Amino acid sequence: MKKIFYLSLLFFSLNSFSQTTPQGIKILLEERSKHGTIPMPDTKADLVINDTLKRTLTSDKDGYLALIEIPPGKYNLKVSTDGCETIEQKDIIVVRQKSAQVTIGFICVYEEEPKKKKKRD
Repeated sequence: MKKIFYLSLLFFSLNSFSQTTPQGIKILLEERSKHGTIPMPDTKADLVINDTLKRTLTSDKDGYLALIEIPPGKYNLKVSTDGCETIEQKDIIVVRQKSAQVTIGFICVYEEEPKKKKKRD
């Protein structure tokens, strides 16, 4: 009975060590302006990885997109969102069991409301 217990304990210990941390790309969306840099929460972004993998994701309350799990390698990333320029980041390296963190700093252009004409008396 003790043998079964110890074998079970050994099996579960080895199994917990064999679990892997997912690797991929973790993306933070920020808006850059003359007033500084702020995260972009709840922002829908279109992603293209190596001109093949295309996804649309929405950032969380802190401006992060969900981890994009991909195999180790070198990647090029294009990120776009409404009202902002498209940003391209090249040569992102993803290694086994680690996530590459990428910050995308958008410069956004918002349309101004037309100025109202003053009435002349």
